[in-house]
Amino acid sequence: MARGGTDGVGVVGGGGVEVKLTPQLSTGLEALYYSFDGPRLAGVPRDFLTLRGRLTIHPGAALAATGPAGWSGAYLGGHLGALHVLSNGSFGTTALANGEAGGAGTRGIDGGGGGGGAVAFAGAARSPAILGGLHLGYNWQKAALVYGAEGDVSFPDAASHRALGSIRGRLGWSAGPVLLYGTAGVAFARDEGVRVVFAGQGGTGGDGGTGLAGPGGAGGAGGAALAVRNRATEVGFVLGGGLETRLSDRISAGAEALYYGLPDSGLAPVPGGSGRLVVAGRGNDALVLRTRLTVSFQP
Repeated sequence: MARGGTDGVGVVGGGGVEVKLTPQLSTGLEALYYSFDGPRLAGVPRDFLTLRGRLTIHPGAALAATGPAGWSGAYLGGHLGALHVLSNGSFGTTALANGEAGGAGTRGIDGGGGGGGAVAFAGAARSPAILGGLHLGYNWQKAALVYGAEGDVSFPDAASHRALGSIRGRLGWSAGPVLLYGTAGVAFARDEGVRVVFAGQGGTGGDGGTGLAGPGGAGGAGGAALAVRNRATEVGFVLGGGLETRLSDRISAGAEALYYGLPDSGLAPVPGGSGRLVVAGRGNDALVLRTRLTVSFQP
């Protein structure tokens, strides 16, 4: 199946209900109606309705508390968010069709027909992908200054980033039960995206003989359509920042933005033979936006 995509501008409206769970945390339910102008696809309108849950952190309420909270010690948590690919290191969708073989000559003097050429399409991998994973770290604290180290692993729903991990340092400032921090370190990514798409030409038919009695020349082979995956582990850098707030002595929640700079890991093997070859771009950079829920081992 081949897919295409376009950007659209429209209007959105709706409503919802939200309930405070703690001074720093609220939850709710929201319904939104989206309407986009433009032509319909196969008679289907471009409007749709979404129903979604909300979980919201209110740092202003937390900042009203006096004195920094305690953040030192080991912690473990989970995260959920979205990954957006920023460079064309691999293709997102492909559609392949092999060419049909040519027919043999009817009479002995007839040459065989040439094989049909293959057809291949590829689309860029730019759609946001859902990701989830775990993080583990340790903090040290001196008054309001918090510093430490963290490792994490995530599993996005994207072939170009089948697994994503990092080992990072963190440096932050605690104001009440809120922690604002920056982070940077080494990133690792498992790339299993399609890097090369190839559509081979059909083979030429065989020559006919000198007699009239069949069969004639053999038909040419149909062209082969191939999509070659990379299957490589890339090493780069990651940097970003976030906000975290204490919900209780042991539990905290937050939001984090991370930029992953991942270099090109080399081209996948290029198929031999004549035909049309399309190679993905270089690099595999990505932006991750995610929410965090963390449990501290030291209250």
